[in-house]
Amino acid sequence: MTLIFTTIGSAADYGTFGRWLLLAVTVVCWGAQFGSMALTKPSRWGAAMALYMIGFISYGATLVFYAALFPRLARNTAHASEIRTQYEAEKISKEEYEKEESLEKNLISNISTAHSNIGYIATLCLNLSILLPLSSNALVDNYTIVLTNMYWVLTGVWWFIFQEPRPGPPLPKGEHYITIGWKQIWAACKQYKQLPYTFIYLFAFFLLADGLNTTGTLVSICQNDKFSFSFLQNTYLGLSQ
Repeated sequence: MTLIFTTIGSAADYGTFGRWLLLAVTVVCWGAQFGSMALTKPSRWGAAMALYMIGFISYGATLVFYAALFPRLARNTAHASEIRTQYEAEKISKEEYEKEESLEKNLISNISTAHSNIGYIATLCLNLSILLPLSSNALVDNYTIVLTNMYWVLTGVWWFIFQEPRPGPPLPKGEHYITIGWKQIWAACKQYKQLPYTFIYLFAFFLLADGLNTTGTLVSICQNDKFSFSFLQNTYLGLSQ
């Protein structure tokens, strides 16, 4: 995932390529989850693993590209436009302008996080609407995945229909979407002496993110081992969190 996101992640920062790449990885993720309806026999465990990996990686990619939209959204809000006008008219300083724009980015990020948590609870409740009445059905887990995926499709498709064109800066001359991310990393690494605390922060953030993901994976493994991979019990545990 690190190799993939580093290679294609820069596409989210330049032009409009990231807009279409986000649509592509979202459709791939939707397709992988709908494909779970074909997992009706134990002998199809190989297909299950393939769909899991495709779905997990494509879902992670959607998070990367959605997060990359926050700065663009922040620069195009009414408040951001107002303070930009004030800055261009030299009514406020550059430091004040950058501070206000940073706060606008944080506001959008917080709104996104709040809606993410609300959606998390909503999907768990949707799970119960299938898991409880169809508990004796052998395909109840498959139905649950499809229902949750439909929730994402119905609530997420509108972004691609109504999003405004907010292109990023053009790709620098002589650069390519596939290689520019690696070049930026190399250029940043050469500046480690001038930015020691930045690299300490990035390393600490990596450890925190990796530890969080590892902990979540281990919790899932323990849950599945204890409850024999019961969707219903895992849903209850998710609600209790």
